[in-house]
Amino acid sequence: MALSNAERQRRVRANRDAIPDEREKYLMKGRERYKHECNSGKRKPVEQLAEKENRSIRDRWPIQKRKDRARERETRNIFDNIQTPPSSSDERQSNRKRAQ
Repeated sequence: MALSNAERQRRVRANRDAIPDEREKYLMKGRERYKHECNSGKRKPVEQLAEKENRSIRDRWPIQKRKDRARERETRNIFDNIQTPPSSSDERQSNRKRAQ
């Protein structure tokens, strides 16, 4: 069965992000593209935008940051709630305390 565009895109991104060096190259290329667009005048920094555009972007920032923090908190909670057995060194220490 053929993949949907979303599935295909997910696979491409997963493959790209699987190798840390390739991901770093991808991110660096994006940063360089952004700097080039700013220098060439294709994209303006926020402080150079019109007042209305500036306000709308600055209004979006805290909302986006709130979402980012919530996503990070959720991920952290998932990993904190994983039940794993204690390491062997912890077990030995607890046995020593009981023996004394």
